[in-house]
Amino acid sequence: RGDKEGAGFSTRMFTAGAMIDGVRPTYPSATGIATGDQARRAVDQRAVAGVDHIKIYTKITPGLLQPLMDEAVTLRLPVAAHLGKMDALTAARAGVGSIEHMAGVVQAAAASNAKADAAEAR
Repeated sequence: RGDKEGAGFSTRMFTAGAMIDGVRPTYPSATGIATGDQARRAVDQRAVAGVDHIKIYTKITPGLLQPLMDEAVTLRLPVAAHLGKMDALTAARAGVGSIEHMAGVVQAAAASNAKADAAEAR
């Protein structure tokens, strides 16, 4: 969108703060979590910091995702995921709004195909 003076387009930035990852986070700047309480606290810290969304990383398990999502929904913060420990369908069903780099998509498709093949074989 242009501004009133016709200067053209402007940039809009969305921030997530440090990624939230499982224990022994992949990157030193990420926050490692091991429990549901830690997941909720990590979301709360980012909300207080004023982030636009939450970014989770490859070591988040489905068990950690649920309390994280519960807190993010309560605080109206969308969640973006770079998956590793779960497939994209599991993450989407939990409420993740964005799958980064298509991580977990192949795993979800392969699992769906395996179920379809098994049903067809019956």
